[in-house]
Amino acid sequence: MINPSAPVTAGTLSSENQTWLQVSGVVETLDPHRMEHRAKLIGIACDITSVAKRYRKIHDGLFGFSVRKIVMAAQPGKLTDLASLEAELDSIDAETKRIQRTFGDADFNDLPKRAKMSIAIRDALVEYTEALVSSAGKLSLICSNLRREQEGEIAFAHYSSHQLRQDKAVYDASVQEFRRWGTRLRELFDKF
Repeated sequence: MINPSAPVTAGTLSSENQTWLQVSGVVETLDPHRMEHRAKLIGIACDITSVAKRYRKIHDGLFGFSVRKIVMAAQPGKLTDLASLEAELDSIDAETKRIQRTFGDADFNDLPKRAKMSIAIRDALVEYTEALVSSAGKLSLICSNLRREQEGEIAFAHYSSHQLRQDKAVYDASVQEFRRWGTRLRELFDKF
């Protein structure tokens, strides 16, 4: 923690084009290239967090406990609009894959070995993003199958009584992986 009353000085090393900062006697070099990577990491983290919030809203809407769901269950004519949930999950999938491509565009494979925290965050972001794609895809499949059952397709006539339990178990495992990487990212960003 930085002491707010500690003397702070800063300057530029003209020969190396680097900025340095001294707080409480500790000097840290602020490499512009490293700062650029940090800024990109934070930008990607913000983008993926926004997409993850959309996903969690759908997850909570389908599987979370709420009084609204109990009231809706008592009204058999009011069914969840699974087609719109599928469309939103497809949008989430496309946006997440776009974010995954930014890792290749941002030169994150050439980070210097001394940037251990940036490398750890990059790797955790990659895993978190993959876990989000996996979870959203599995939830989309469940929504699709439930929609087909609601529409009366013969092949899905007993989906909710037979196959849904197995699909939900696979989905739950992917959600746990997604949450595990989310926790890891929070820990890393706390240290960042």
